[in-house]
Amino acid sequence: MGASIQYGQIYNQMLQRNGDRSAYAVHLDYKDEEWGVQLEAGSYDYSAASNPVTSKDRILFGAYDTSFYVANKADFLLFNISKSIIKDTEKMILGTLDCYNNFALIQPKEVSEQVGDSTQQNTIGCSTTRGPLVTYVELISGKNSSFVNGPGIGLVDDNGWSSRLNVNIGYYF
Repeated sequence: MGASIQYGQIYNQMLQRNGDRSAYAVHLDYKDEEWGVQLEAGSYDYSAASNPVTSKDRILFGAYDTSFYVANKADFLLFNISKSIIKDTEKMILGTLDCYNNFALIQPKEVSEQVGDSTQQNTIGCSTTRGPLVTYVELISGKNSSFVNGPGIGLVDDNGWSSRLNVNIGYYF
């Protein structure tokens, strides 16, 4: 069990001024031989320097080789559960096999013309490891999530839920 807090500044290159950012969270991480559970709840606030051209209720993020807007103030809740199904790598072709479900909810603190709907994302999947080869197979479903065709995180969105299959194979050396 733990807690974290963060405070810092955000530089607006266009305005050449700093804004503020802060976040806090409480979290629980439990793991035994077979099961793992993680729970986290928190809040964030990005108060970037703005002008009439820039938005005061959202901020631009970059990830996954693209950019998307995120509500600048929100509360969040994360819940993850996992189970180790196969641990004996000597007897199995796959090696280890772990399955999991990860759920995230982000609720903006403010409502405007562009911000206000919650973002939900659920990932259910399994991973296997055999020597240096690691494989993930996941079904990622989301509502108002930029990772699955949503406009961003915490923005106004009427598109409902969408999903994507994620298969990742990595060789670590």
